[in-house]
Amino acid sequence: MVNRNYSVIRQRNSTVYQFYFDRVSITTITTEEKILKDIKSSDKIEFIFLVHKYMEKLVFTVLLILTSVMILGCSQKSPEKDNLSSGQINHQSNINQDNSNVTSENTLPNETVPVSNESDEMGNDEFRDFNEEEDEFSDVDELDEMGDEFGDLDSLDEGIEDNQEDEIYDPFEGYNRTMTDLNDGLYLYILDPVASGYAYVVPEGGRKGVSNFIDNLFYPIRLVNNILQAKFYCAGKETLRFVINCTIGILGIFDPAEDWFGIEPCVEDFGQTLGFWGVGPGPHFVLPFLGPSNFRDMFSLYPDSFYDLIARIKPLERQVLFRAFKAVNTTSLHLGEYQLFKKDAYDYYLFFRDAYEQNRQKLIEE
Repeated sequence: MVNRNYSVIRQRNSTVYQFYFDRVSITTITTEEKILKDIKSSDKIEFIFLVHKYMEKLVFTVLLILTSVMILGCSQKSPEKDNLSSGQINHQSNINQDNSNVTSENTLPNETVPVSNESDEMGNDEFRDFNEEEDEFSDVDELDEMGDEFGDLDSLDEGIEDNQEDEIYDPFEGYNRTMTDLNDGLYLYILDPVASGYAYVVPEGGRKGVSNFIDNLFYPIRLVNNILQAKFYCAGKETLRFVINCTIGILGIFDPAEDWFGIEPCVEDFGQTLGFWGVGPGPHFVLPFLGPSNFRDMFSLYPDSFYDLIARIKPLERQVLFRAFKAVNTTSLHLGEYQLFKKDAYDYYLFFRDAYEQNRQKLIEE
């Protein structure tokens, strides 16, 4: 009887246990399905959030470009002003030509003026003064010879007009000079000493390898801007360089693409892309820490940040430290050059301003 009751209880308990395990398994399955549904819904929400985020950046970039184009368009000289200035120059040249004709007609020929023997001392003095004035008129031939030696004066005038048209637009010169002095102090008293100590510790080969590795990270920016400028051959070269340097060059530490195969980089950025499609540089502007720039290149930093791998470094403190390390490493490879340029320049602000604008224009025209 006891055994029978025990067996019944045992059978009943096993049924309960089996029912409990079934419920747990059912509950587990239900929970897994719910989690999967939550994951799918969260993926959709995250995807929508990313699309919204990048669409917002795209719209902001387009508005920024349109604003910069409007600002730069307003800063350009109007054709009416150019026509007016050319008309004034032509009018002035016609006046000068008429004056030269009148002068040539009124110039006395080199003839001997007869003087009577009855002239007194006063008459001789007047005659002597007249001959001296005549000699002054004869110096025009010497001026013509000097003009032939120095070249055509018309070509000189054209060169002056071209220089006036190519004059750099610098309405913020006061601010730019102040910021240039600030950057100069930061370079001389902070960046240069740190870079000198870094160069003393790390050999040049190691610093060059670091520079190659960092330059290899900017491949997406160069690729996108070469494509935007329809330079597909250069885009192919950049891709080939990236593949070779990442494999044979050990993650870009070495540069066998250029050293062994002669594949030179095609450095492009969004500022050059805007310049390629006709957007002018706009006002010159000096950025803190970054140095000389202009409105076109300054606004181009934001679109380039979409493809900047360094900008993906999180948190922001690590990104700032990495960029500071990049600046120190780059400076260590060019120690003494800044001081040399500054020493030879009469006005180092104008020197660096003109050098920057001319170099950017050269890169755009290449």
